[in-house]
Amino acid sequence: MKPLNVYELNRIEQARCFVKERVSAKRFQHILGVVQTALMLAEAHKVSKERVELAAVLHDCAKELPRPLQKKLVQDAGEWTDDLQSAPALWHAPAGAWLTRQEFGLSLDEVSPIRWHTTGKADMTQEELLLYVADQLEPSRPWADDQDRELAKRSLEQAALKILKMKMEYTLSQRKVLHPKSVECWNWLLGILA
Repeated sequence: MKPLNVYELNRIEQARCFVKERVSAKRFQHILGVVQTALMLAEAHKVSKERVELAAVLHDCAKELPRPLQKKLVQDAGEWTDDLQSAPALWHAPAGAWLTRQEFGLSLDEVSPIRWHTTGKADMTQEELLLYVADQLEPSRPWADDQDRELAKRSLEQAALKILKMKMEYTLSQRKVLHPKSVECWNWLLGILA
């Protein structure tokens, strides 16, 4: 039998192989759940399924890299800030966006959902909102249910606001600083949903 040549596969299959080699089985199952949820939401919101699937497959590609390597990737991307320094749990998003640009030659538009899937930001695109929501509503998340996924099918903005509220309440309960981009996202969502 001829060995598998990943370069003969399409971009999504290449990404799937790339990620599967770099994350644990548990993390990979989460990623598959995000892909499933993202594709369902892409269908509901008439968003490009291929772009959404690619971003969903790659969104946590840097999550389990050693923290020093994540930090270096964020620095290489020119995104190292004081806000990130105090929040290592967020490093994998800019690190993953940078890594996927380097490994797959993806455009800034293609990696933007990966970059913002943890904090959100103001003026998010449909693809950015979709991945932000799918990451939190995939089936293995204990706090997500079918009612939340139905809300997301109707309104990504409403679902994102609900998710962001939960995440901010948790951050505050831990007596940690809210990331400025999350606060900007909150204010933006409130403004467009008013």
